[in-house]
Amino acid sequence: MVNLVRNDGADAKRERLESIASYLHAEFYRMKNQGQAREVPLNKAISKIEYKLGLSKKRIMEYLRVIEDDGQIKIDGDMVKPSV
Repeated sequence: MVNLVRNDGADAKRERLESIASYLHAEFYRMKNQGQAREVPLNKAISKIEYKLGLSKKRIMEYLRVIEDDGQIKIDGDMVKPSV
């Protein structure tokens, strides 16, 4: 059977969401291993994602809300924390 490659907006959005979630989980893991609090400043996360993916801050916040609604992270004021 031939696997068809999806190349549409939904697929691109899913890839971006996975990339953002992966970045955040890697940061949480790195901070845990260094004995630091497992939280990333929201402005740092936005800057890194904006640089890596070229998305606007508004779009990044939309994606972060989707990831938060999925239960992977918690946005607490100006910090992004892992959902426990």
